[in-house]
Formats: sequence, C-alpha cells, structure tokens
Amino acid sequence: MTTLNTIEDFLRVIREDAEIRAAVRRELLTDELLALPERMSALTKSFEEYREVTDRYKEDTDRRFEMVINRLDRQDELHRRHKEATDQHKEDTDRQFEMVIERLDRQHEMYRQQHNDMARFRGNYAIAAARRDDGEIAELFTQLRGMRRVQVRRLGRDELDAMLNDNLDAVEELGLRARAWRTFPKADVIAEVAERRSSEQGFYIAVEASYTVGIEDFLRATDHAKILRHVTGQDAYAVVTGVRLGPSVGDGVFDDIERFVARNDEDTAFWYQINEDELEPPDPC
Repeated sequence: MTTLNTIEDFLRVIREDAEIRAAVRRELLTDELLALPERMSALTKSFEEYREVTDRYKEDTDRRFEMVINRLDRQDELHRRHKEATDQHKEDTDRQFEMVIERLDRQHEMYRQQHNDMARFRGNYAIAAARRDDGEIAELFTQLRGMRRVQVRRLGRDELDAMLNDNLDAVEELGLRARAWRTFPKADVIAEVAERRSSEQGFYIAVEASYTVGIEDFLRATDHAKILRHVTGQDAYAVVTGVRLGPSVGDGVFDDIERFVARNDEDTAFWYQINEDELEPPDPC
C-alpha cells in the first residue's frame, strides 16, 4: 500500500494512476463538469456542421445574387437600348411633327391669303353692286318723301375732299373718330338725291358695302352721314348693304325703312340686302 506523506506524494499518485485520478475527479467535480469536455466536443462538431451549412447557404446566396445582378445588368442594357430607340423614335416623330406643322402653317397662310383675297373680291363686288343699285336705294327714301322725278348724283373723291376742306371747323366739332377724315373722301357711295327742276332741298345717302356687313361698315356709314348732315344742312341717311349682316353690328341697324326714318337717330343705319347672285362677276366676252 502506497503511503502518502506529502502533497507531492498525492499529486504524483494521481498523475501515475489513472483509476485514482478518475476517482479523485469524480469526487471533486460535478457530473456537469465531467461531461463538459464531451459536450464541448459535440458543440464544436455541431458548430462545424452549422458552419458548413452556412457556408453552403452563403455560396448559394452569393450565386443567386450574382444571377440576379446579371439579370438586372441585362435588363439595364435592354432598358438602355429601349431608351435609345425611344429617344430616336421621339426625335423622328418630333421632326415629322415639325414638318407637318410647317406644312399646315404654309397651308393656313395660303388659305388665309385666299380667304383675304376672296373677301376683297366679294367686298369689291358688293361695292360694285351698291353703286349699281344706288338709284334703287335712293328710291326707297324718295317714296317716303313724296318725291317723283329724282336724280341721283354720286359725289367723287375730289368733291368730298373739298367738302372737308371747306368745313374743317364744323367737322371737327362733331368729335368723330380720327379715321373718319380718311374714310369720308373714299366712301363706297355718297350720293346727292334731288328732285329734277326743283329748288327744294333733297337729301344725301352714305352707303358702305361689304359681303358681310360688320361694325366698321356701320360706323363709317354713320360717320359719313353725320358729316353730310352737319356741313350741308340737309338730311343724310346712313345705309349699310351686303349679302348678310354680321353679328357685331348689333341693334343699330333697321331693315324697315319707315321705322328707320321715323327713328331719326344719327347713330343708326338702314340695312339694304344684296342678292348674292348680283355679286357674280360678269360673263367673259
């Protein structure tokens, strides 16, 4: 039997005898501590297995991310190409639209010019018809005045200019529009109507003609009639004539000559309608 006299003897026996060492260990350590190495070994093994799984998952995830990134890169390239194609198509479309707009602008300008030309032609035809019918217009007024044998004398530009020059102050007192000084000498029709071989005063008609009578025609006619009435001391009637009456003229125009004359309002005019067939140009010879 081994005798243990010192601590060193005890430690030496533990080191040399595995059974004693295990017995001491069981006496000193709990079951949990004794099982700890085995548990640590199992934990280490489990950790290694988890790390392998994690590494595989990471590799799989990285591979999937790479696939997604590659797919996104391809989509970006497709989007870039599509954008380039769209931008090019837009440029082509914009250029085509510009060409169409330019063409429409040219056509619009052409149509506008044709419309203006046609308006001038129609206006000239309306003026020609008014001058041709000045006797018929005057006759409407002579019937109301009881005049029988009448003559209609159209005043020319020189005579109208002289009328203004001889009555500058009187015309100035009327306070008319500035343009009245320009339009009066070149009025469409200003005619003196008088009974033949009679000393009695006659009257004047101031006629403005357009295909579609507008407010400017109305104002010219009333301005001219005011000048005639003021400088001659005789009655002067404003007349507008054309194929149709524009909406801008308003309520200042009468188509009933009796009502118009009875109204005796210098800011009104009589409406004399021209048949559109009368505006046709003459047949070629």
